[in-house]
Amino acid sequence: MQVIILKRSYIEDMVAVLLILLSSGTFCFYHQHSILSCFSLFFYGAYLFVKRKTSLSSVIKNKSFLFVVTYTFWIWINFLVFNTNHVATITQPYVYCLILWGTFFITLSMNYTAFKSLLLDLTYIICIISITLYMLFHIGVISPRSVEGAHGGTFFLLLFDVIKLGYDSNRMCSLWWEPSAFQVVLSMTLFLYIPDMVSNLFNKKILKKVLVLILAIILSKSTSGYLGLMIIVLIIVLHNDIVKKSKFAFLLLFIIASGGILYIFSSDVIQNKLEEDYGNQNADGSLNIRLFDNLAMIQMISERPLVGYGIDSEDYDMRSLELNNRTSSNGILALCASFGLPIMFFYIITAFKTLKLKNLHFNSVAACLLFLFFNCFNGMIIHSIVWAVFLDYKREK
Repeated sequence: MQVIILKRSYIEDMVAVLLILLSSGTFCFYHQHSILSCFSLFFYGAYLFVKRKTSLSSVIKNKSFLFVVTYTFWIWINFLVFNTNHVATITQPYVYCLILWGTFFITLSMNYTAFKSLLLDLTYIICIISITLYMLFHIGVISPRSVEGAHGGTFFLLLFDVIKLGYDSNRMCSLWWEPSAFQVVLSMTLFLYIPDMVSNLFNKKILKKVLVLILAIILSKSTSGYLGLMIIVLIIVLHNDIVKKSKFAFLLLFIIASGGILYIFSSDVIQNKLEEDYGNQNADGSLNIRLFDNLAMIQMISERPLVGYGIDSEDYDMRSLELNNRTSSNGILALCASFGLPIMFFYIITAFKTLKLKNLHFNSVAACLLFLFFNCFNGMIIHSIVWAVFLDYKREK
């Protein structure tokens, strides 16, 4: 009987982690069916929370509880009081609340070790399938199908319209709507496994999965993914237990890591972007767009530092247009520009506390800074995968 309960619990946890992944900017499940995806995450999280009889005291003691309540309250106050010029869009405050509370219910209902293990396993399986399809496409064995997006645009999809090709077909997106979103999931997973790689670099069970994730980041051809990967590799090399005991091992790993970093920096992806933006002085290059986004959002923050320009508000969109903020590509600045600096200070303090509990094997301040760094190159900060890394978990017995 005990074995059956354990298996059922494992399956429930697996479904929960899968829902977190699917509602984190995937093309088919989130962008095409966002309302269904968000409600599924919320109600399944609530189901686990009720079924596992999570006590009220453990909820209140949770290190992220106060932030979740405050953030939810602030979303609605901001939407209903401060920034009431709303854009006619399906993305309304309740959607952001559903994502946050659905993820929060899940983290209250399962322990961190179970989440971390399932996250790596599921991401590994998704990457294996995606890499296989990516290779089959490039050797001409399979062809994509063109599909009209729910919000406009034509996209090329594989595997029953679930796996998406990048904009130029040479970049791997997997389930996600763009390579940058895909690399966030991969980077966040690797981020949580830094302590495992530091303490036992040659654990075959973990290493093979990590190497597949690294290959997926390389195939995504995401500049921000490459930068994040370089930092993670450096942390692992500099903090590795084997390296600390052997100068030869340190030298060997340092040479390998340095060679890998130089190879990535000299890759066509990085060099083409540098040439596109600076060599050709192209204002529409991705690096220039990010630069303009950042400058515009800094200006927006300086204009409304306390309450921001709101989320899904006409004020935010109009001011962005005036300042040439095209994509709000920096999640940290976008959150500040939307809700103001006070909520971001609270976010950083909470992130420091919750990441400290995860024992990431290196300085808690550095861990918090790295987590924030990963969110400076995309808008994934409000998605469930980032919340799942940010939030505190059920205490292990």
